[in-house]
Amino acid sequence: MVANRTLDASAPSLGEVIDTLMGSVWKQAVPADAYFAELQRVADNAVLYNLMSLAASATPQVHAVASLKIERLRARLAKTPPVGKKSHVAHFKLAVREIDRLFADPPKYVFPEPAPMPLWNDRQLLWRG
Repeated sequence: MVANRTLDASAPSLGEVIDTLMGSVWKQAVPADAYFAELQRVADNAVLYNLMSLAASATPQVHAVASLKIERLRARLAKTPPVGKKSHVAHFKLAVREIDRLFADPPKYVFPEPAPMPLWNDRQLLWRG
């Protein structure tokens, strides 16, 4: 993506793509419905861990952009935790701790294994893996 931008100025930059992605998850208001709030946290985590993985294993330019976006997210989460919902406050605090762990010692950071996907039918759990 970084190389593509150098060849085509109309193509989005890596930073622009990350900003758009972050705007669709981490910068959204916490849904009032508990089910949708949990889905929001799952999406937040997926974006965060993939961005952290990108920062930890990419070319220097990609590492620089991804690291900057992670640092900005960390600063925002540490400064303005959500009000009210304890589960979302805990979610923000965990994200800050995970980011700190990554930047403290990147080679030793172990990314969490994703949980198996349960099967749902209209909010009812059908199977647990």
